[in-house]
Amino acid sequence: MNGRTRTLSNLKRWLKALLRGETVFPGDRQTVDRAEHLIDLFVTRLEPRIVLNADFTLIGGALGDVLNLTNFDGATTEVTVEESVDGSDYLFRLDSGTWNGDSSPAGIDVVGDTLQVDKALVTEAIRIDDSDADANPMNNVDVDFGTIDFSSGGAAALFFDVDDVRTVVVSGDVALGNTSLSVDAGRDVFVTGSVNTIDGDVTLIGNVDSLSDNGDGTFAVTRGNGTGDFDGVSLSGAQIVSSGSGNIELIGGGGNSSTMTRQVGVQITNSDVLSTSDAADAGAISVIGQAGYEGTELNYGVSIFSNGDIESNRGEIFVQGTGAGEGKWNWGVNRKCYLGNSFRVR
Repeated sequence: MNGRTRTLSNLKRWLKALLRGETVFPGDRQTVDRAEHLIDLFVTRLEPRIVLNADFTLIGGALGDVLNLTNFDGATTEVTVEESVDGSDYLFRLDSGTWNGDSSPAGIDVVGDTLQVDKALVTEAIRIDDSDADANPMNNVDVDFGTIDFSSGGAAALFFDVDDVRTVVVSGDVALGNTSLSVDAGRDVFVTGSVNTIDGDVTLIGNVDSLSDNGDGTFAVTRGNGTGDFDGVSLSGAQIVSSGSGNIELIGGGGNSSTMTRQVGVQITNSDVLSTSDAADAGAISVIGQAGYEGTELNYGVSIFSNGDIESNRGEIFVQGTGAGEGKWNWGVNRKCYLGNSFRVR
């Protein structure tokens, strides 16, 4: 075997070992004599590949600094929003993957799947937006609110906007103070915790494509593209309270399952929706629901039962529901008592 043949044979073994994942030490080299030219081949070990599943940016806005959370890829299916144990930082935790952004400023830290931001740095708004994802809302990220106090931050009032996501869950206790919370979920909003506000507005929208004023005191609701068996906005064992001028809006469109019942626009079960202020500018309560068109029966626009309570001391209350479906009992507004339990709207 001549020298060139021996070199090519060694090179083949070397490449096969590399492709099989066998140990090839950094600096190993093989030389091929091709057309009387020597070609040196080296192995250079790269750093492990890091998959970046979401982006964050902190930028200056018209009124202060804005924190944007965007570009959630398919590997990340949920982001949890909560605060640090001492209450000084916002925490945004991915269910998988890592954050991509500039963490060099003091007060911003990225540790694995968790983005930690000093509350004092965010003075205008926080935005979670998955609009760069697939056009199908069912493929977008979910958002889960744990316990968090926005009134203890550095800003007197913030705007927290959640848009173009799949499902939003409020499982903890959210204290807004004068911060406004606006949620627009492509599928549904599910509240089992509490949302308390003073002068900040609370807007929870689930599976609604558009809302237009009919000009006669009513509204036309066009359901979104969310698929499956669900209620657009559902409160279960929850509490949403405004103690100042903050308005509360619950707007939902039911699911599109053709084999299931109860594709409800807005469902309030064993829950309180309250405006407690006695002032002239007391917050108003609006509940607007459009039932799913495909459900078999009991497709209510708005359903309030089993100790469901909508109550205001002075602010206006507006409730509108539109039933749909081919079966029976597809009422606009269902206010029914089950097993001796009560409901109240006043």
